[in-house]
Amino acid sequence: MTKTFILWFKAWLLADPDCLKSYFGKNFNQNALPQNIQTVESIEKDKLGQVLEMATTATSSGKYKHNKRSFEILERIDPFKVVALSPYANRLYTLLKECDEQN
Repeated sequence: MTKTFILWFKAWLLADPDCLKSYFGKNFNQNALPQNIQTVESIEKDKLGQVLEMATTATSSGKYKHNKRSFEILERIDPFKVVALSPYANRLYTLLKECDEQN
């Protein structure tokens, strides 16, 4: 379950390349990210980490690693971009919204 969450997490980050570019700054290689994706879940799971690492290798922050900084990025991404590109995130958002409306 944890491994699956980490994969979703990385995929959700890829839904907002503008945020990644803003966070990592100069030398962020946006061309290393998948282009014209229909859903973030369609990105090959074994390539998620590689894609993030390739895009960030030349940045002053260094290569992407799933650590505390990952959560800093997650706080900044546009959730509506994630919901638009992730059926799983959309489902989670819908369920949470329904729960909130019931309370």
